[in-house]
Amino acid sequence: MGEELVRMDPAALASARVARGWTEAELARQVSLSPPTRQKAVHGQPVSVRTAARIARALRMRVAELLAPRVEAPADLEKPRLLGQAFDGGESAHDSARS
Repeated sequence: MGEELVRMDPAALASARVARGWTEAELARQVSLSPPTRQKAVHGQPVSVRTAARIARALRMRVAELLAPRVEAPADLEKPRLLGQAFDGGESAHDSARS
């Protein structure tokens, strides 16, 4: 099983970084982040929990303060629908035309 991933909030991360007077490069140096990992973190792409914790520690913050809010998918988007399927679950317009 792989390591859990989280998304950092780009605005929160930038705000905390600027408050310390750090550039992105300085943050990366303080935390020993590789350039690809730095880019992932600052753009809100998934990073490991361990990386998020290292960044938070360097900024003297809690990890939760730097995480992007979770967005839950609406229930109707959780189940894929066939293209052309009627919303009521009946036959599609295409199927009706063939009858």
